[in-house]
Amino acid sequence: VLMNDEGKATGVLFIDRKTRTEHRVRARIVVLAASSAESVRILLNSKSNRFPQGVANSTGLVGKYIMDTVGARLG
Repeated sequence: VLMNDEGKATGVLFIDRKTRTEHRVRARIVVLAASSAESVRILLNSKSNRFPQGVANSTGLVGKYIMDTVGARLG
């Protein structure tokens, strides 16, 4: 997640799996909607001078109490 000086998300940076090239995409709104484990990974990898422990992790608790479920069908 790319951040500006005010600490707001301005876009995302990703690496194309096939070509291994880096891409930056700017956006007015950034929505992080991955699985619980993947969202934690993305937040922790989104480090900057303003967020040295990752985005939204000033307390150091991102990823500490997460639980992922695979879902089940009963009936």
